[in-house]
Amino acid sequence: MLKGIWNLSDNCLSEVEDRHVVDAISIVDKHLCEVLNAIPAGTDWKAGLNPYDDDGESIHTYYSFLKSFLTGTQLVAFAQKRVDAIKDGRGFHHLMQAVENGEDTAEGMKAKLDAQIEDAKGAGLNFNAVAKLFLHDVGVVQPKAPSRRRRKNANKDGTRSPGTHMIINVAKFLNRCLGMPPNADESFN
Repeated sequence: MLKGIWNLSDNCLSEVEDRHVVDAISIVDKHLCEVLNAIPAGTDWKAGLNPYDDDGESIHTYYSFLKSFLTGTQLVAFAQKRVDAIKDGRGFHHLMQAVENGEDTAEGMKAKLDAQIEDAKGAGLNFNAVAKLFLHDVGVVQPKAPSRRRRKNANKDGTRSPGTHMIINVAKFLNRCLGMPPNADESFN
């Protein structure tokens, strides 16, 4: 399952819930709004995804991730639809602002948002994509292959030395989120 998330596989163990799609759209639209506001008119939005050289490490990492995430073959159609929605005034934050300003009703906004949810799912935003976005958003990234140096950093009692990376069992965490029984972990890793 975790490999499917890292690779943005089309084969998912679960359907993505609409509320999670809304959260993903909100995150992506916020970033794309920043990008579209920062690039000159007529510039391809993908060019604006590059981090700046003077960005801090965390911002550079986040922008690099979102560039890879949004321009990969699995999600580039989704990203283009979000760019078009933002440019047409149909982005997530535009919809919320319209309700706040009294320009639209909550029911009208919900109908528009429901259509965008289905559009996003049809353009590749599935459980694996949302999980990868959320995992990165909380600081869990795809692990690198263990090195000899990492193994040498473990103490004799198996604990990690200060300054070494903790190993997080993300697959186990995700299985719990899906409501799978504890013994199901081994069959899905």
